[in-house]
Amino acid sequence: MDAFSHLKVKPVCKPDVHLKKSRRRIFNENSVRLSYSFGYQSKICHNIAVLNERIIIIIAGNYLNFLDIETTKETFLPSLHGAGFGAIEAYPSEFIFAVAERGESLCINIYMYPDLKPFKTLKHEFTIMPSRLIKFHPNGELLISASDDPENKVIIYLWKKELVLYDANVTYPVYDIHYASWDFSIFVTSGIGHVRYCNLKHYLFL
Repeated sequence: MDAFSHLKVKPVCKPDVHLKKSRRRIFNENSVRLSYSFGYQSKICHNIAVLNERIIIIIAGNYLNFLDIETTKETFLPSLHGAGFGAIEAYPSEFIFAVAERGESLCINIYMYPDLKPFKTLKHEFTIMPSRLIKFHPNGELLISASDDPENKVIIYLWKKELVLYDANVTYPVYDIHYASWDFSIFVTSGIGHVRYCNLKHYLFL
């Protein structure tokens, strides 16, 4: 955990869990140390990202698991709010990635690898559910996010300036986004019961 000393990671004990008298003690950030985080979040769609030729990022519980496929070395990055992640996305540069945080402070944090410190934070109006999907535009300038049910919001960010360019509710859950190879201003959203053609020029007046 020394590599992540800049993060506030604290063990959590639920108030409704009664401990035996012999185990009652005060917990703080030094009480536990991560040894390994097993598995990955199979209940969410966007749980794995390929950062570059060597590094794969996997959501594993409340941690991100960075796997070097050449050396099989693994390192871990904890959730800033201790509640895990809703989605992950790698940036085209091979050194930047975005993660959607769960918990009370819903946001999207942008990290640089291997520094692993958030250098951009994107706020949004999601009040109940975190982002189920985050997708960088192929030119790297924009980031699109879609929240989970019941809000079903789609937000387009100019992420380098931490600005919201477009914010709207949709009537259907969005599970994936694909950009047209011949025109990056065109993209298609898909989900349960829908496939929709969209053009960024209509939304952003490009």
